[in-house]
Order: sequence, then structure tokens, then C-alpha cells
Amino acid sequence: MKGAWLLAALLLAWAVASTSLGSYYYTEYAKSQRLSQDLKQKLGEVSISVNMAIDYGNGTRLWFNETALPIGATVFNATVKVANPEPDPKYGESFIIAINGVRQNENENKYWLWWIWDETQAKWAPGPVADNEYALSNGQNVIWYLENTSTWPPLSP
Repeated sequence: MKGAWLLAALLLAWAVASTSLGSYYYTEYAKSQRLSQDLKQKLGEVSISVNMAIDYGNGTRLWFNETALPIGATVFNATVKVANPEPDPKYGESFIIAINGVRQNENENKYWLWWIWDETQAKWAPGPVADNEYALSNGQNVIWYLENTSTWPPLSP
């Protein structure tokens, strides 16, 4: 009989402790969710989020979705954030000759070009200016594509 009361007391203590811990962690979770929402709202006032892909022209395409960037960031800034671009020493940031070590190949007419998703036409459109001159907007989709440019316009990604 004494053992049954001891077992009941232990089970009651365990139930009280686990309920208390569960309540504590739920309260902390709810607090962190509120803080996260507040932070996202504040970040939205000073930053944008874009989706960027890098297509190596061999069937490999990597997406970097919801990449946070400061307002006014360019395609070049976004590229630096998600990859390791190598600008041409002669032209600087406006002409990328390699991304993540994959270089353009002049002999095969393969160059890195960037494209932007045109929402109105629902298709990829070539970047209208140099990558370091195009300021991105919130929610835009951008892709770097290593492509054969022997014909123009080149094939879209």
C-alpha cells in the first residue's frame, strides 16, 4: 500500500513538473514568434527579399530563395551574397567571367548572362543593363545562366 502511494506521488510530481515545463516552453515559443514577426516587419522596412538561381548550363541549377538584401541592392550584390562571382578585371562588377569557379568559355561562345523574370509576359527576359546597375525590387526572380551566345537572342533559361 505504501508503495502505491509513493508511485502515485511520483506520478503526480512528474505530471506537475512536465505540465509546468510544457507551459513555460510554450510561453517562450509564443514570445519568440512575436519577436520574430516584429523583426520581419522591421526588416521589411529596410530590406528586400529576392529569389536567385545560378544555372551552370549543364543541367545544374541552384536556387537561393528569399535572399535578404538591403533596399537598393543590385544583381551583383545579390550574386555576391549567394555565390562567388569573378568580375572581369577590365570591366569590374559589370561583367562576370566566372561564378563559383565556373568560367565563361570564349571558344565555345559561352558567357554568363543574367535574366529577370518578367511577370507581365510570364517569361525570362535578358537583364536590361549591367548587373551592377540594376537595382532589385522585393520579390523579384533573377537567374545567372552560362549560355551559348552564338545566336541572338540567346535561348532563355
